[in-house]
Amino acid sequence: KIHTTNYTLPGPSNWSAAFPICNLTRQSPINVIKSNVQTASNPVKFQKSVLTTPSSMTLINNGHSRMYDPTTHFGGSCLKPASVSSFPQAMQFHFHWGSSFGSEHTVDSTRYFGEMHIVHYDTAHADINAAINKPQGLAVIAFFIKADASSDNAAFQKILQPISAGMNKNAQKTLTPFPISDLLPKITGYYRYSGSLTTPPCYESVVWTIFKDPIQISAAQVNVFATILKTKVYENTAPTPVINNYRPVQGLNGRTVREYK
Repeated sequence: KIHTTNYTLPGPSNWSAAFPICNLTRQSPINVIKSNVQTASNPVKFQKSVLTTPSSMTLINNGHSRMYDPTTHFGGSCLKPASVSSFPQAMQFHFHWGSSFGSEHTVDSTRYFGEMHIVHYDTAHADINAAINKPQGLAVIAFFIKADASSDNAAFQKILQPISAGMNKNAQKTLTPFPISDLLPKITGYYRYSGSLTTPPCYESVVWTIFKDPIQISAAQVNVFATILKTKVYENTAPTPVINNYRPVQGLNGRTVREYK
C-alpha cells in the first residue's frame, strides 16, 4: 500500500530521519494561494462518468486511513497530464480527516474537515508498484470534504453505513460496488501542481489535481469518520479513534500551481 505510517509520535516532523526524501523540496501537501496561481491556457475538462463501477470493492482499515481498494481497476480520471503519454489508471481511493479540520491541502490557509484522494498510476509502467517512484508515475485527484450538508450524503452512506458498528486495524469489509463518480461533487475547476506522496517514503512522483468544489457530508457522517475507525498506535495500547491523519503543508519552493476553470 502507498500508506505506511501513522501520524502520532514521532510524527511527520521526524519522517525524514528514516525517509530522507520527505525532506526534499517538491513535497506535498501544500497551501494553494489563489492570488499566486497561474491560469492554465489549455484546460482539460474533467469527466466524472469515466470513474466507473469496479467489479468488487473492499474496505480496508490500515490503521491510519480508510481505504477502498477495488480488486479490479475502475475507470481513469480523464485528466491526463500533458507530459504523460499513456493514460492514468485509477486504482484506489482513501481519506484523510480531523477531529474538526483535517484536509491535507489547504486553500488560502483554509483547512476542510477532510480530503478524499483517488490514486492513479501511469500505465506506461507495469503496475502501481513500478510507477510509484517514477517522475509523474502517479496522478492523484483530491476532493475536499466539508461538514455542512443538511442531510446525509447518500453516496457516502454506502461506504460509511457498513462500518457504523466499528472497525479495528487490519479489518476488511466487502462493499456492494457502485460508480465512484457518485461520490464526487459538482465540478467547476481545479488546481494542479507537481508534488509527492503525503506519507513515507514521500516519493516526488505525483501530479496533484485539487478540485475547488467540496464534497458535502452531514454531521452524523462526520461522527463516523471521527469516532468509529480504530487503530493501535502502539501494540501495547488500546485501540483509539483515527483522527488528524494529515501531513502539515510543505513549502512550495518555487513550484507553479495552475488553475483550470
